[in-house]
Amino acid sequence: MEHPVVDVVVPVFEPTDDFIKMLRMLYGQGSIIRKVILVITRSEKAVYPDLFHYPGIVIHAIDPEYFDHAGSRNLGFSLSDADYVLMMTQDAIPESSRLAEKLLAQFEDEAVAVSYARQIPRDDCDPIEFYTRQFNYSEESRVKSLDDVATLGLKAYFCSDACAMYKRSVFEELGRFSAPVIFNEDMMFAHKALHAGYKIAYAADACVIHSHNMTGKKQYQRSFDMGVSHAMHPEVFSGVSAEGSGKAMMKDVIKNLARDGSFIWIVKFLYQCGMRYLGYRKGRNYKNLSRETILKYTMNPRFWEGKYGTDQSNKV
Repeated sequence: MEHPVVDVVVPVFEPTDDFIKMLRMLYGQGSIIRKVILVITRSEKAVYPDLFHYPGIVIHAIDPEYFDHAGSRNLGFSLSDADYVLMMTQDAIPESSRLAEKLLAQFEDEAVAVSYARQIPRDDCDPIEFYTRQFNYSEESRVKSLDDVATLGLKAYFCSDACAMYKRSVFEELGRFSAPVIFNEDMMFAHKALHAGYKIAYAADACVIHSHNMTGKKQYQRSFDMGVSHAMHPEVFSGVSAEGSGKAMMKDVIKNLARDGSFIWIVKFLYQCGMRYLGYRKGRNYKNLSRETILKYTMNPRFWEGKYGTDQSNKV
């Protein structure tokens, strides 16, 4: 029996060495992947010569000001006619050659609209990031439906485009990603999918290596953008509590750090939690901030600059 057609979409912006590692592992997935579509900024021209030797690769260049979390992925999707499209980030490295196969297996349940992978930390990750990833990406797979919102709150909509496979028919039916967005395009789509009667599958046996050691400042900026996202899209984020999951994560990480005797890391973690909270609250209040202040706090300055964030899906 032939596999359904699977293409991969990867937005590329200021890539590191992990980008090439990710590509090599994608091309080790075998015939299950037909082609890899890179939506790459023109500022990355220097890496182009090293890419063309990969068979079936498609490179579509855009100007940096048009690079957007949602719009760039919509553009990549528009360059594919595959039954399933795997969205990846440039620094998420497949752990095995069966990643795509295991994500695809989740669609045996015809109600599943998206399946997303488990993220395991890099070897160089710090203890905070290690235990945070462990909490957010458990060893147990789960399929979420709208019924789970009552118990999971905002976590019911959790999905990560670091590695997530989308069913083409549903993605088209629900209008693709909402664009432009500063953050959370994956969760916004998951929200649409659950409320349309579909399911979101977490495939714990499909793993990518992906983690970031973030400073307090970076945590603040990331949380600021998250707060902006939540304020801009009350239809998704209002009325659904994220506090329960946040408190549970704090307790779990502190418990593990204490068990390890890593008390200095507990202090650092509490500092980071404070920076997250302050950044999130500031982002929620972005309408009352000056442009100068917003550009100081955001991780995505181009989102606030003129054309940046424009949905380029129809400009192939």
